[in-house]
Amino acid sequence: MFLFLLALACTPEPAVRDTAPVTGPRACGVTLREPPMLGEDAEDLPFAVPHVPVLGADPEPWNMRRGIHDDPAYDATFLWQTDLGTLASRLALDGPDGAVSVDGASFPAADDSSRLHELHLCGLEPATTYSYRVGGRGAWSEDFEFTTAPVEADAEVRLVVLGDSRDDLKIWTQVLEQAADFEPDLLLHTGDVVALGGLQSLWDEFFAVSEGVLASTPMVVVHGNHEFMAPNFWGGFALPDAEQYFSVDWGALHLVGLNDMATGDMVQEQDDWLAQDLADNERAWPIGSHHQPTWTDGNHAANIESREDWNPLFEQHAPTLIVAGHNHLYERTVPILGEEQDEAGVTYLTIGGSGAPLYGTGSDWFLALTESVYHVLVLDMTSERLDAVAYRLDGSVLDSFSLER
Repeated sequence: MFLFLLALACTPEPAVRDTAPVTGPRACGVTLREPPMLGEDAEDLPFAVPHVPVLGADPEPWNMRRGIHDDPAYDATFLWQTDLGTLASRLALDGPDGAVSVDGASFPAADDSSRLHELHLCGLEPATTYSYRVGGRGAWSEDFEFTTAPVEADAEVRLVVLGDSRDDLKIWTQVLEQAADFEPDLLLHTGDVVALGGLQSLWDEFFAVSEGVLASTPMVVVHGNHEFMAPNFWGGFALPDAEQYFSVDWGALHLVGLNDMATGDMVQEQDDWLAQDLADNERAWPIGSHHQPTWTDGNHAANIESREDWNPLFEQHAPTLIVAGHNHLYERTVPILGEEQDEAGVTYLTIGGSGAPLYGTGSDWFLALTESVYHVLVLDMTSERLDAVAYRLDGSVLDSFSLER
């Protein structure tokens, strides 16, 4: 979560990627980061309150969802909401080594309509299923389950991609339920989650219809233009690294999230970080994602600046994919190297069909397939092969292709 968080009640050494923990499940420290675009006003923001066994008038937790803050083989993050007066932020975990309770922290929603809770958990076992509930004595949620990532860098992984849910929660619910049917290890949302990112009620509605899936399956999200860099967005998700840009390792996947709306010093910071992140990556499939596509023939024009800054870095690791949204349709390009079709290049996908009004399709030279339809994309990866299948909501296959190392 991008804002307001002080160190939690317990502050042991943070988990290190690819390094097994020396103790069991525990709360782990949260780094306080200044919210974007708030500048000097950041000092006026409310700070998080560590767990206090105080219940408000309506303390039962709601809108549970799971996030990622570092290494999903050993760590997990949990977010939920309560009434404003509830300061109880506790998680009860049950796993193969027994039960444990750990404390989190909370802070008011941007409009003071509710209280947002977040808990970072470290010291988990890889490829292990746990059950949990959140809240506190006298006001617990129902039980949910989650499974940590495998530690092996060549393990199989399934990623399901969705994007541009925005306006229609009925369509989004169908899309998310279809995604859940594929039993993904994790989900990727390509941005524009809601129509107005600064309106807390829209986030409350989105998480309410999504809880059944997101309480168990982590969803990472890249920032879209309809998020408006609003505190509601950064407060609603727990993302790794700097949160505006991040990477996640899960089996053979190295998923990179970028913010193509970054401004000021963040632009160069992000560019430098991306170059180093890709250079250090040892996973088979470094897949990039940001909201505005760099190759597209939809209603919105391509983001040429991102094409010039980021695409050459991913081309060094081709064949691979860059996944975007913004245009409300499905697009797959031919493999592109530089400005030309080349089998040794990068394939670009527009995944923007999760609830926003659909756009018309184009026919430019770089398009291998495009369709204006609601859809999900399923990516199955091993260390040697990537298989991609896009599905319409009726279950029919929209597109399929494969890449090999």
